[in-house]
Amino acid sequence: MGKSFSRIGCLFVFLSALWFIMATPLLAEDIAHRRIIGFSPDGTSFAFEQSGIENGSGRAYAHVFLIETGRNKWVKGVPFRVTARGSGKLRAARQKVRRGARNTLARYRINRKGVVLASNPITELNADPHKVTVLTRRTIRELDEPLVFYIEEVRIRIPRCYRATSKRIKGMIIRVRRKGGHRQVLHEDKRIPKSRGCPTSYGIEDIIHLKKRSGGAVYAVIYSFIRAGSDVQERRFIAGGWHDDGGDYQEPEHYRDLYDYYGGSEYSNQNDRDDRNSGNDRNDRNDRDRYRC
Repeated sequence: MGKSFSRIGCLFVFLSALWFIMATPLLAEDIAHRRIIGFSPDGTSFAFEQSGIENGSGRAYAHVFLIETGRNKWVKGVPFRVTARGSGKLRAARQKVRRGARNTLARYRINRKGVVLASNPITELNADPHKVTVLTRRTIRELDEPLVFYIEEVRIRIPRCYRATSKRIKGMIIRVRRKGGHRQVLHEDKRIPKSRGCPTSYGIEDIIHLKKRSGGAVYAVIYSFIRAGSDVQERRFIAGGWHDDGGDYQEPEHYRDLYDYYGGSEYSNQNDRDDRNSGNDRNDRNDRDRYRC
């Protein structure tokens, strides 16, 4: 009798575990890393890099994007894209795409990183990804009215995505609230470019600030988005810029040293040091272990 009850109990536990596994959506994930490359000295151009391991194929990828901050358009000839077979090739893919982009970044003089005013990584759960409030300078007292950046997600019908996912496909409207409470629309999706795939959600990842020598400032905002497929969710990045020429605040001369402290060295000279200091070695190993099966 005891053995019968034991067998029944084991069978019950097995069936319960099987039901739980079948009831849990087994969507694979492909989460890209991002690295800020920087601005041109006048702020008219901004570059960043994304990289990771493709789910399924296990291939490493690395992309470098360069945008015109005034028009929020890709510079002609970009992005630079590299893929490499094998998840152990992530560092090699990064190095190869940087070599490919080096001349273009040098031509546009991408050598100023500016200052990161806000950052909301995927691991941070208490931040609102759709609304970020920042001060425009380092200060204990709020001497200036803060800037508020907003994302509003809007539904957009994309026939090509019907077979890829049953989730709602979304575009975004980006606004900033300036001094006096006036809101300005920075971008509004009328359609979704094919390069974005089938996006289902958005968030503000980083806000980067650069004081322009001519006066005013430029802001680069990196946005994360999740795009869906039939059996995978992918997290990728896009960026936009905004020139605020209404500010009259001039930073003291000694603040220039702080820009170097925050990473103002040229991108080409920072590559190896960035890889060593950013935890990417650990991330590479984690990615390889994650997709080994």
